[in-house]
Formats: sequence, structure tokens, C-alpha cells
Amino acid sequence: MLKTPVSSLPIVLASVLSSFLSCSVFAQDYVFKQVNVLSFAEQGFLPTMDVAVSDGKISAIKSSIDVDGAIIIDARGKYLIPGLTEMHAHVPPVSADNENIEDLLFLFNAYGVTTIRSMLGHVSHIALQEQLKANRINGPRLITSGPSFNGNSIQSAEQAKTSVQRQAEQGFDFIKIHPGLSATVFQAMAREATAINIPFAGHVSASVGIVESITSGQSTVDHLDGVLEELAGRSGKTLPEQTGFFGSAIVDLINEKDIEPLAKELAESSVAMVATETLMYGFLTGEEVDPEVLALMPGDVVENWRQTRLQMQQASWYSPQNIKKLLRIRQEFLQQFVKHHGLVLTGSDAPQVYNVPGYSLHQEMTLMQRSGMTPLQVLAATTIAPAKFFEKAGEFGSIEIGKSADLVLLDTNPLLDISNTRSISGVMARGHWLPKSAIDSRLQKIRDKH
Repeated sequence: MLKTPVSSLPIVLASVLSSFLSCSVFAQDYVFKQVNVLSFAEQGFLPTMDVAVSDGKISAIKSSIDVDGAIIIDARGKYLIPGLTEMHAHVPPVSADNENIEDLLFLFNAYGVTTIRSMLGHVSHIALQEQLKANRINGPRLITSGPSFNGNSIQSAEQAKTSVQRQAEQGFDFIKIHPGLSATVFQAMAREATAINIPFAGHVSASVGIVESITSGQSTVDHLDGVLEELAGRSGKTLPEQTGFFGSAIVDLINEKDIEPLAKELAESSVAMVATETLMYGFLTGEEVDPEVLALMPGDVVENWRQTRLQMQQASWYSPQNIKKLLRIRQEFLQQFVKHHGLVLTGSDAPQVYNVPGYSLHQEMTLMQRSGMTPLQVLAATTIAPAKFFEKAGEFGSIEIGKSADLVLLDTNPLLDISNTRSISGVMARGHWLPKSAIDSRLQKIRDKH
């Protein structure tokens, strides 16, 4: 396939990301000494192991390792887990006037996120992806989508077909679906994407519905989009033209006895659910974010979030009772989906309303534990399961010899409570080590700038 040359944006990338350009060579080896190592094979932590890293990869896991010249990381009493994957992130176009992209990439890494799936793509991301992959800049591994397919951007079957081909030729990893596609256009997109083996994922168009979207091969349904509409439709009642924010206006039409049958049906399909529960809480509740965390975002962004939340609260369907019921139905669906062995992948939709990049993924992990997943299941959904989903389990997602050194060192055991993933002592992204002192210093500089 023809691909956009990775050299097409070197000047822009160099100017925007100049402070990251020093990490291209792995001149240093590391050894984590006497650390508890998460093993999915053993369903728990292997106690007091040494883990060696060389050339950005895990080179040895033994009871004792000595490497001449290696930097020793004293990890006694700490817990080593694989780097986290954010399955619903947003990266702005790389441009000379967007200086905040440096901070965005750093924030993901600072909170242990070493892989992100970008859900609203731009051609500049192809070059950015290659720069990250080659370790010419620091930041998380990037999985790219192209510009979204939606009711405004794609309006005919022929346009859908040619747009799928173009995005595949450009080198994007998958097609992002936004709402508004007609059934005819969606099916044309799905047929062509399937034929040339490029995944499609994201939202559910009302004209198609969640069941048909999944039957046609949609790989992920994000935000539980279409779930409430399908539940309301199964009640036999007529849906209004406007169903509100992810079904917020139709909760009273739902017969809750239909939740488990639908969850079981979808769990038995090949689809993965990326629930983004933090998105719902950010938009619909008055829950506050830690001020020190919120200070990591530019002031105009935070003000926009505040205004968006206030605007949402003016909707005709908005009431505390309605929102409480909505969140309960979503949680019950997730619990039943997990109960019937459906595939959940963890994503928070950051940066979005009150979702600070990196930090919000830990909030999402806590919400997934509330939805019936064990801490080990949540960790798997945020590490090895995404790697398998991307067919890259041989590259990252677990702590094994030969895999990318994407590692998070924790002070406390996350298997006791998933919120312990926030006790970060340091992060290693593809062999680049960020100790807590360096993370804290850079976070403070970002706060001071804003």
C-alpha cells in the first residue's frame, strides 16, 4: 500500500516536539531489583524478582540479575505492572501553533499510559506515529484512526468505499465511525473495510443500530453507544427522534428485564466494549476533579468543559433522578456483559469534559471494578487484552522477555484495590525511564504554565 511519507512533517514535528528529541538511543540498561512482577499466566504477582531492560526491551526476569553499568532501580516492596493502554484518546493535529501536544503526550506517560488509540485522526498522526515508534520522541505508542466517517463527511456508498481505500493507503490503523451514517453508506463502508482488512470502530449510527453494526463487523462499540436505544426499542415503545446524550432521554422507556438478554447476546459476539464511563460522569454529574489534576489543563479548556457541563444540564431530559437511573442501567449492562464473558477494553475519552489525559484512565479502571470486574480483570483489560486486540501481544501488554519495556512501578498492590494503580513510583515507556521525581517536576511546570 502507498503510505503518507513519514518525512512529510519533519519541520513541524521538530518544532512542536523539540524537547522530546533526545530519546532515540537506548544508551542505558536498567535492572529493577527485588520487585513483585505481575504475571497473567500465574494470575498474580511473582514475588521478589529482578527485571532487566536493554535496548528498550525486557531482556531478563530472574531471582537475581547483575548487569555491568546498568542503572539499578530499587523496587523492594513495590509492584511492577505492564504499561497501560488508553483505548479512547484524542490527539490534536500536529501543527506549529499547537504547543500543548508535548504536554498531552507527557501526561499520558506520567500516569502510566504507554499506548493510546487515537479516535479522531489526522494525516499528521502518521508521521507522529512513526516518530514515536522509532523513539525519536517520547510519548505513548500511537494507534491511529483517520478522519471520522459521519453523516456530514460521507454521504454516498461510493464515497464510503473510496474513503476506506484512501485511509488504508495512507496507513491509518482503523476507521473511526461517528454518528449519522445512513444504513446504505454504513454497509458500503463495512463491506470495503472487511474486504481490505482494515477495522472500523467507534459510535453507532441510529439508522443501523448496535446489533447490525456488530453483525457487520464493527470491532469496538465505544461509550456503550446504541445500547440504551436497543433496550428501549425492545420494550415495544416508540422512540422519540431525539434520544438524548447516549440515550439519556429514553431511560424511562427501558424494561430492565431486557438488559441481561442483550448483554449476553452482545457478549457472545466478537465486539469489544469501550464503555468510557468517565465521559458520562464528566458530562452529566457534578463530581469534581482534584484541583491539582485539573490545573494540568489550559484554563480555556477547563472553562470550555465547565460551560459544556452547564449546557448539558439545561437539556429537557436532565434531572438528578434521570441521570442516576441512566448510570445504573449502564452499570447493570456492563455487569451482565462481564458476567457473560464479554470483552471489555478500558478507555476514558481523554482529553474530554473533565477527563485529564492519563489520570482519567485510572478513574475509568475504578469504575470498571464497580461494574463487576476484579482488579486482575481490569488490569488485563488495560494491558494484555488491548495488545491482543491489536494483534500485537508479542510486542507489548505483559511483562515477558523480548517485549517492549512498557512498565509501571507501583508502591501498593493493585490486586487489592484497582485504585492502587495511582500509587506510581515511576514509568518506563519503551525503555525510557521516568522516576517519580522527574514526573512530579514536569507536572508542576505544566501547572505553572497554565
